[in-house]
Amino acid sequence: SGWTVLIAASYNGQTEVASLLIDYKVDVESKDDGDWTALHVAARKNHRETAQLLLERGADIKAVTLDNQSTALHLAAEKGHKKTMGLLLRKGADHTSQDA
Repeated sequence: SGWTVLIAASYNGQTEVASLLIDYKVDVESKDDGDWTALHVAARKNHRETAQLLLERGADIKAVTLDNQSTALHLAAEKGHKKTMGLLLRKGADHTSQDA
């Protein structure tokens, strides 16, 4: 899968770990083999606090996955994560973008 430690921390909702990693200059935009970022994973898993941290630290809200060209908003919407969707929309996610 090619996960970085930041993606793994985001998958598990470990916001403090993610913050520490970013403090140590781990790339907030690192991607796995499918172009998933830590923000994609946090949104998909409904880890709103982690997603907020990533956005505050420079995560690209417009980044898309390789397979379906999905944004973090698409991934949160697929799972019905309304509060995470609200966060992403407040932070400027494009609700008109389309996946593949």
